[in-house]
Amino acid sequence: MLFTAASIDVCLRSIRIGDVIEIAELRVSAQDVTAPIAKDQGAVNSRDVSVSLTVSEIALNRALQARPTDAVRDMEIALMAGKVRVTGRIGKVRALSLPFAVVAELQTNGSCLLVDPSRVNLLGAPLPGFTLNTLGDRINSQLARVFDTSRWPVQVRLTRVAVEPGRLVVEANSSLSVLGKSFEFGAGSDLVATQE
Repeated sequence: MLFTAASIDVCLRSIRIGDVIEIAELRVSAQDVTAPIAKDQGAVNSRDVSVSLTVSEIALNRALQARPTDAVRDMEIALMAGKVRVTGRIGKVRALSLPFAVVAELQTNGSCLLVDPSRVNLLGAPLPGFTLNTLGDRINSQLARVFDTSRWPVQVRLTRVAVEPGRLVVEANSSLSVLGKSFEFGAGSDLVATQE
């Protein structure tokens, strides 16, 4: 016997993805959902799942500071209207590291958040190509350590990033076909997929 629904809309708040990042709000909308009523009688399916994630500037910075790298130290992101300001220090030795502050647009490659290296400015001045790409790559590497949906238990493709003052809204989509997995969601708890 199957459970079927033309659509399901769910809103979850204060979700922690492991020890990686806290999502302030997660909205999920699924169309044409089918699920077995008995545990071992098939998969949960939906042809179209849309997701909207809201992450606060504080949560994003907390996650960045929890995963420092040698390439970029003390990295912080300020979320402004349509752009981000990224500050930090670049260099492996703290005493010799150089401070930087850049303003850039944020985009996605489908699984990660990225600054667009072609539009990175250092304190309002364009950077030369090599420096620009190196700094952009280091910032993107650090962002991927925090926000990479390819490591999540459910496949999600990021489609749109909206940067607003103090918060980041990321839209994504997926098709859901889950066989033999259960998901635990809870306020302040880990998002975990376990094989049954």
